[in-house]
Amino acid sequence: LVLKLPPQLQALNGDDCYDAGEKLLLQGRSLEAATLLARAAELMPGDAFAHGNLAIALHQMGRSREATPHFRSAVSIAPQPLYFANLGQALWSIGEVDEAVR
Repeated sequence: LVLKLPPQLQALNGDDCYDAGEKLLLQGRSLEAATLLARAAELMPGDAFAHGNLAIALHQMGRSREATPHFRSAVSIAPQPLYFANLGQALWSIGEVDEAVR
């Protein structure tokens, strides 16, 4: 999946990309959200929310294999139960059942 921002959005900073992506995610516009959230995660690699919401957008589009590394990033940055649950769900959906139940 290649996620390219339109030229007019390429100047946004990480926080603005995150905010716009989160809003789109809440509206169910997963592809557009993933594009902005991917940029946010790139600009803010230590931000668990950016990685977690990017992973959710990808997972909602049926791209759980691509979502898994971002769920892992969120878990390693902020080991919160929600991130572990989301990671487990993504792993389960790609057939990594043994790892999902750990």
